[in-house]
Amino acid sequence: MDTLKDHLFGEKFIEDRRRTNPLLALTTRANGDEYLCAILPPDYRYMMQIMLLLTIQTIISAAIAVVVYKFIVSPQVVAAKSKRTPPTSIFLIGFGVVIPFVALEPL
Repeated sequence: MDTLKDHLFGEKFIEDRRRTNPLLALTTRANGDEYLCAILPPDYRYMMQIMLLLTIQTIISAAIAVVVYKFIVSPQVVAAKSKRTPPTSIFLIGFGVVIPFVALEPL
């Protein structure tokens, strides 16, 4: 697992190494010095990190949606059809498990 983590997230993008092949480059002069302004292509490693994090976030959100539907929405529908009050366990699950997990999930 550490090898995969190092492979996917080993680059911290602190130093820009894409200066070798700009898409568009302009050279300007100011105060006797020459400056290079360039438009660089996107780094595929950054895109891979973003896509992986988005995929993980989607899987976690789908799992939370299943828990919410199974333990909160379904019991309320059954209770409404039988004209009973919904069980208090749905509030315990909602306020005790789902909301704290959603609040701490981005961490």
